[in-house]
Amino acid sequence: MLTALAFAVALAAPPPDMYAIVIGYNGAAAGLPTLHYADDDAIGFARFFGALAGEDHVVLLTTPDAQTQETFARAKLVIPSVESPTRRSLFAAFDSLRVKLAQRPPGRAALLYFVYAGHGLSGRFLLQPEGATEAAFTGHELRAALGTLPIERAAVFIDACRAQSLFVERGADSGPDLAAEVDELERRASAVSIGVLTAATSNQPAGEAADLQAGTFSHVLASGLAGAADANGDDVVTFGELAAFVAFNTQRLTGQRPWFDPPGGDLNATAIDHRNRRGRLVFGEQAGHYRVESREGRPVFAEANKGEGQSLKLLLPPGHYRVVHLLDADHGRAGDVSLGETDTAIDDRALTLDVELAELDGQRGAEVPDSARAGFAAPFTSEIVATLAAGFQSGREPSFMHPRSLFGLRLGYGVALAPLGLVGLDQAVELDVRRRETRFSYGVHADYRTSFPNGKGYELRRPGLFLLGEFDSIPHLGIAIAAGVRSTFLFRKGSPIHGDAAAPALRGLLSMPFALAADFSLYAEAGYENVWMKVDGVRQPFGQFFGSIGVNYGR
Repeated sequence: MLTALAFAVALAAPPPDMYAIVIGYNGAAAGLPTLHYADDDAIGFARFFGALAGEDHVVLLTTPDAQTQETFARAKLVIPSVESPTRRSLFAAFDSLRVKLAQRPPGRAALLYFVYAGHGLSGRFLLQPEGATEAAFTGHELRAALGTLPIERAAVFIDACRAQSLFVERGADSGPDLAAEVDELERRASAVSIGVLTAATSNQPAGEAADLQAGTFSHVLASGLAGAADANGDDVVTFGELAAFVAFNTQRLTGQRPWFDPPGGDLNATAIDHRNRRGRLVFGEQAGHYRVESREGRPVFAEANKGEGQSLKLLLPPGHYRVVHLLDADHGRAGDVSLGETDTAIDDRALTLDVELAELDGQRGAEVPDSARAGFAAPFTSEIVATLAAGFQSGREPSFMHPRSLFGLRLGYGVALAPLGLVGLDQAVELDVRRRETRFSYGVHADYRTSFPNGKGYELRRPGLFLLGEFDSIPHLGIAIAAGVRSTFLFRKGSPIHGDAAAPALRGLLSMPFALAADFSLYAEAGYENVWMKVDGVRQPFGQFFGSIGVNYGR
C-alpha cells in the first residue's frame, strides 16, 4: 500500500527543471594528439538538452572548427550559442547557473547534466589555456562546484582518457566506489545526489570514431539518453540501464571499459525521464539495427539494435532526419522523416529506399561506418541490465564487459626452450578455432613445433592436436586447459631416427587479450605442457614451459 502510494506521488510530482553545462575541447597538452570531434559531440549534446530543457537552460563551451561548421551547415543545423571552453568561462557558467537556480519558483526540483568531451589527464580534464601552456579543471574543483549548487541531482558524463581518475583516489584503476571526498561532499550538501559515467578507467584511453565524426563513448551515450537504453520500455532510462547500455556497446566498438558510479549507489535512480514527452521516433514491430542521421549523412544522432518484441522510441530535437535500417554490413533500407511536436512512426512503409551502404556513404564522402558492421551488433535487453546490476553488487565487472566472438580464429607464434634436455630454441606456428559461451570458450588447438637442437644437423618436429576449454576467471585473464596428443619425430640430416606418433599431452595456460578493433584482438599466452613420450618402449613425462603471441579474429 505504501509502495503504491509512493509511486503515485512520484508520478504526480512535476518533473525536475533540467539544466546542462556542456564542454567540448579539441586542444591537447604536450605529447597528446589534437582531437577532431569533441566540439561536434558537445554541440550534439547541447542541441539535445536544449530541445528538452530550453536553450536558456543550456551553456555550451566549445570552439567549432572548420570541419564542424561545414558538417552542421551542410546538414542545415544551427549551432547553438557558444562560449570559449576556458576556466573563466566554466566558472562563469556555474555562477550564472547559481543565479538561475535561485530564481526558480519554490518547490521545484532541479537536475543538472554536466558533459565534457576532450582530453583527460590524471585527476583533471583539459580546457583552453588563457596565457598559460595548459589549463585544466580538476576532479576536486568539479565536485566542489557541484556541491555549491542548489540542486537535488547531478549527472556527470566525461568522455576523456583516464576519466575515472577525477572521481577516485590516486592510483585506483577499477571498482565502482567514488572517492571519500565525494561521499563527504554529498553529506555536506545533503540535497545533491551525484551520478557519474565516464568513458574510461583511470589508466585507460578513450577514442574517437572518424566514420561517425564523434567520440565513441559520446555517440553511444547520446543514443542511450535519446531512449535506446530504455531496456524495459517504461520511458524512463535508469542509471543502471544507461551504464549497461554504454558499457555493452562501447566495449564492442572499441574495447574501452567505461566506468560508472550511480547516485547514492542506486542503479534504479533516473538518468533521464521521457514520460509524457512527444516528438519521438517510434519504431514498429520489426527488429534490427537502426541508425538515425541527418539527411546529409552526418551528424549521426542515435543508433540502436531493437530486439523482437522490444519497444524503441528515440527522442530527438525537431527536424528532418534519415532513418537507416542496417540489414547487413552492405545493405539497408532508408527513409527520410520529419519530426515535430508529435510522435512519428517508423516502419516498413517509412523506409522505402533500398540502399547499398558503401554507395550511400560514398555519396557523402565518408567510409561505411564501423558501427554499421560491428557496433550495436546485438539487441540491448533487460537481461544485460540485470547482469550489470549483479556485477555491481558483487564488486565485479559484468561478463559482457569482456566479450569474445561467438566464433574465433587464432593464429599465433610460440617459443620455448627445446624439450628432452636438448639445447636450442623451440618455435611453433599455432592455430585455434573456438566457440564462445558467455565466459567460457571451447575448441580445437593445433600447432607445429620445430627445433634444431645443438646445431649438429638434428631437427625435432612435433605437431600437436588438442581439445581445449578456457574460463575467464577474472577480467581480461583466461585460464585454459587442453588435452590431446603430440607426435615427436627426431630427424638427422633429413632422415628419421626416432618417432612417437601419438603421445598423450596435457597443457595448462593463462591467456590475456588486448582489443584492436571490433573483430580483431591481440593475445598473449604463457603455460606449461607435459607430454608422456615413449622412449625405449616406456612412456615417460617430459615437461616444457612455453609462451606465445598472436592475433584473434572473430565474428
